[in-house]
Amino acid sequence: MDRLIAWQVFALRKKRQYFKKYYREKDLERLSNRNTVLVSKNGWGGSVYRHLDLPYNTPFVGLFLTAPDYIKMLQGFEYYGAQPLRFIQESKYDTGLTEKYPTGLLHDVEIHFLHYKDSAESRTKWNRRRERMPKRLDYSNFYFTMCGRRGGTPGLIRASHGLPFQNKISFGLNKIAGLSNLRLIQVHQWPIRKKGGFAQWEKMVQADVPLFGSDTLV
Repeated sequence: MDRLIAWQVFALRKKRQYFKKYYREKDLERLSNRNTVLVSKNGWGGSVYRHLDLPYNTPFVGLFLTAPDYIKMLQGFEYYGAQPLRFIQESKYDTGLTEKYPTGLLHDVEIHFLHYKDSAESRTKWNRRRERMPKRLDYSNFYFTMCGRRGGTPGLIRASHGLPFQNKISFGLNKIAGLSNLRLIQVHQWPIRKKGGFAQWEKMVQADVPLFGSDTLV
C-alpha cells in the first residue's frame, strides 16, 4: 500500500513538473499576498519561492537548521533575528553529511548553509535577504513551517504549533494526535538511488497538497 501511495505521489509530482507554467499561474491567481515571508527549517520555503518565481523575502533559503535549534530560534525569533551572524569551524551536531559547507551561528543557534560556497557568500545573502523582511514584524504576513527531519520529533512538531504565530504548517511521516490534516501534512518516503547505487529512504515525497488553502498561504 505504501508503494502504491508513493507511485501516486510520484505521478502527481511529475504532472506538476511537466505543466509547471500552468500550475504556477494557477497558484499565483490563488495567492492573495505576494509579499509573504516564509520561515522554514530546510529548503521547502526556497522551493515555494522558486515555483512562484517570487523574490526571496526571507533569509531562510538554501540552508537548514536542526529541529531543536529551529524551535529555540522561533521561541526567541526577534532576538535571534537581530543577532550578528558569525561562523564556526565545526557543528555540535552529527548531520550525517559529507559535504563541506559554512556553518553559521546566531548566538547559540546553528545555521547550516548547505548550498553556499563559503562564509562570505552566506553572510552577504543572509543579510541582504534579512533586510527584505518587514521592519515592523507583522506576523500575519509570516508563515512558519516545521518538518520531521533532522530531529523533528512529534513533540517538537507539536511544540511548533503551540508557538504564538498565526500561520503555521508542518510536514511529517506520521499523523500526530491533536493536529489536523491541514496543520500537519503527511508525506511519504520514496526509495531513491543516488550515484553509487545505495538505496536512500530519506527523501520525503510530498503529496499534491493545497499549499494555498485558507490555513496556509492565502
